[in-house]
Amino acid sequence: MNKISVIILTKNSAATIERAIMSVRQISNDILVIDSGSEDDTLTIASKLNARIFHITWQGYGAARNIGAKEALFDYIFCLDSDEEISQELAQSINNLNLVPHAVYGCKRINFLGRKKILYGEWGNDYVFRLYNRNSTSWNLNLVHETLDANHLKKIKLQGVMLHYTTPDIETFSKKLEQYANLNARHYFDQKKKVGFIKRHLSPAFNFFNNFIIKLGFLDGKEGWQIAKANYHYTREKYLQLKRLQDKSATTKK
Repeated sequence: MNKISVIILTKNSAATIERAIMSVRQISNDILVIDSGSEDDTLTIASKLNARIFHITWQGYGAARNIGAKEALFDYIFCLDSDEEISQELAQSINNLNLVPHAVYGCKRINFLGRKKILYGEWGNDYVFRLYNRNSTSWNLNLVHETLDANHLKKIKLQGVMLHYTTPDIETFSKKLEQYANLNARHYFDQKKKVGFIKRHLSPAFNFFNNFIIKLGFLDGKEGWQIAKANYHYTREKYLQLKRLQDKSATTKK
């Protein structure tokens, strides 16, 4: 077993945290739960499983992961979400690695809608890079859809998969996308990105066509349709909110 610390972000994750922690016990004895205000049994479960618990004020996913990396015992960090777990094959791949600091390691992630494994569309060809050396890189500070700053590092894909129990149902997923639309609109506004007619009206339609037709989302049946439709509304709402922010800003300056 390599010297790796595991960081898991939580908030009201009682339904999934045990599965997440038990899966990464295969690769680490230093598991950190970075919690942003759980009100259920998340922390009780994590404590019983001997995870180290840190309480934070939420500043975004990237910032939370970076806080965890600073508290880790080891320089090599593996990041897991509380609704994910790693396969035995992936654990073996990680344990057999000859780790090098100037690389990030990733794997295929399989996403579920309820109990349905999604094989196509936006969720179908999903690779995530979660294992890295904290002295070589860190997470960007995007409020959502954070990534490792890894353009200067070698990317290595591992055997085995990560299982992502994305959402129990499409209603829960749609509510989550509403939050993401708000966060992304504010992020784009801070970056001074412009939004015109094409972004507001054509981008949502192209997003749907790309996911459902080009990426074969229709092969996932009803669930493929639901995901493509939810992402259509997310894209539309993201740009509409950005337009509202820009209009409000322009009015204030007058």
